[in-house]
Amino acid sequence: MISNSAFDTKAAGLGKAAGGESRAAGNGATVTGQYTRTELGLPQSEAEPFSVTVARNRNGCVLAMVQGAIDATTIDQLDRAFAAQPGMDTRAFVLDLTRVSFLSISGLRVMVDLLARTNEVGVPLELVVDTHAVRRALDCVGLSDVFSTHIERTAALAAVDAAELDATL
Repeated sequence: MISNSAFDTKAAGLGKAAGGESRAAGNGATVTGQYTRTELGLPQSEAEPFSVTVARNRNGCVLAMVQGAIDATTIDQLDRAFAAQPGMDTRAFVLDLTRVSFLSISGLRVMVDLLARTNEVGVPLELVVDTHAVRRALDCVGLSDVFSTHIERTAALAAVDAAELDATL
């Protein structure tokens, strides 16, 4: 499923949220838009579940958490979730990849595109990377030094002064 509060779902062409409503996640953060693969026009997968959860606090800090394999079957979901990121009022963006079991070249492309967009508007992008699969993918293509990475989400959130977001999800 995709959970997304950081962008307008109609503008992104994702349709309506299952359940129809947003929910407050605490400390001013909001999580909205639960989407199934079918609602996004994507095939159901027998593989591990894939999800993207995006939350924004009242100060414009975004925390995106990805779970599952980022591969040919899930790349469209990831791309759609980040297409409108960063928003105009985004102050910082933290991408938590600690639950990613595989990261394809296409997934790296989405991350590089996100980095280019955040750099263009002066928004810091912090990655949380603690798995061998993600670290190896970044290392193999020489991106380890391009991204600002942290082993723990608390460190990444502290780097952008958004520690309160960690307690909301």
